[in-house]
Amino acid sequence: MKKIFKCKCSVALLFFVLAFPAFAAENPSTDVPKEAHADFTAKINSVLSRACLKSDSLGIYIVSLKDENTNFTLNGDKLFVPASNVKLITSAAALKYFGSNYRFTTNLYKDGVEKGNILEGNLYLKGFGDPLLVSEEMWLMAKDLKNAGIQRITGDFFVDDSYFDEARIGNGWGKNPGAQAYNARVGATSLNFNTITVYVSPGDQPGSPPKVITDPETEYIKIDNTAETVQPGKGKMLIVNRVPGENFDTITVRGKISTRAERQRFYLNISYPQFFTAKAFRESLKERGIQIDGETRFGTTPENASLLVEHKSKPLSFIVRGLNKYSNNFTAEQLLKTMGAVAEGPPGTFQKGLNQVSNYLEGLGIPRGNYVLEDGSGLSRLNRVTPKQLVTVLKDAYSDFKMRPEYLASLSIMGVDGSVEKRFKGDEEIYYRTRVKTGTLNGASALSGYVSAKNEEEFAFSILVNYKNGCYGTAHEVQDNIVKEIAKWTR
Repeated sequence: MKKIFKCKCSVALLFFVLAFPAFAAENPSTDVPKEAHADFTAKINSVLSRACLKSDSLGIYIVSLKDENTNFTLNGDKLFVPASNVKLITSAAALKYFGSNYRFTTNLYKDGVEKGNILEGNLYLKGFGDPLLVSEEMWLMAKDLKNAGIQRITGDFFVDDSYFDEARIGNGWGKNPGAQAYNARVGATSLNFNTITVYVSPGDQPGSPPKVITDPETEYIKIDNTAETVQPGKGKMLIVNRVPGENFDTITVRGKISTRAERQRFYLNISYPQFFTAKAFRESLKERGIQIDGETRFGTTPENASLLVEHKSKPLSFIVRGLNKYSNNFTAEQLLKTMGAVAEGPPGTFQKGLNQVSNYLEGLGIPRGNYVLEDGSGLSRLNRVTPKQLVTVLKDAYSDFKMRPEYLASLSIMGVDGSVEKRFKGDEEIYYRTRVKTGTLNGASALSGYVSAKNEEEFAFSILVNYKNGCYGTAHEVQDNIVKEIAKWTR
């Protein structure tokens, strides 16, 4: 958990003006009284005067969607680390490129011949980047295969991951990302976001080990549980980790848990997506009564193989909703590589996907070379965009009816859901009048989206903060107070 540092500020407005020059609207609309803009600018400057942030660490761009006039800007054209606000660009590009009803496929193929309910040949599982292939969908695929009349495969079971290249992590993620779920690796044939859920409950009595259950339960996962159940008041924090083995992962459980403790849940990524999916899918087939005589192998599906089962994902409109509301890094990267594979041919790569994102931005008048993008999720600390560029994307999504409903619905509602469920809690004036995307990395905090003001005028905004030495809480406070001022706007 990140520590929140509250900076103590007692800066007089006179000194603030020296550090933060007052910023006014660019090209104020002729039909808006100058007094309204002056008052709005003064209120934003007042918010900034209470912040423990340097002027060069903060970028703001606020635009009215009614007349497209800039109501406020501070370092609007300066490049910042945007963190997960990159997802605003990735999801917009995907909706523009694919359309809201695009569906991913995961297919089962065969070679050989069928004799009754026996397939004398091999079975192939090939993924095309579906970010929402989860255990329930895998179970449906197994059911469809059984309904096709196949109960036994005499050959081998192949997993084909060739629709993407072998790069599992993005540039700038670090050489060895940790086991946290947000660091999940990508892959064309992936299951459960390439993560596993670990549930830990107290044992039956003090001294006994806690009960550990994984979802899915699969032989790919091994458990090393040396934790202890103890009397109330003697429990210490549990430490649950994932340690890679040779084509498997071990979940280690250490520490102590009280007999009265609630069941705890941990999300961890897995090290080998291909092996994880292969093991879980083969086990699912076995549960459905489908026997495979041969081995599990990895390779490409032959061109002459026949399609047995075509499984389609939920539409892209549904996928981007989970992507943006809950800032799902894995989904963003799956979308990015899929765009690359569809546009330039497989295998999908980070660079091919980024080419399509650059094409989209260029169509908005944002030339290549005026920003830096290294991934689709914002995990990379190498990414650099400006507040004005993000607002340009927001304006485009808002103005394009083919994507506007899905795009807006994908964003979090302040105080209601997603990554901002606990922000503005109890402030009903803000409820349902905001649609936003957050972004958080060490030293970077972002908030961009839309606000509907009291007079029903709608605004697009971006607030990017890159800071040092704490001030995480101050960044949130500044962002929230600026959103409040936009919501109060009246002409």
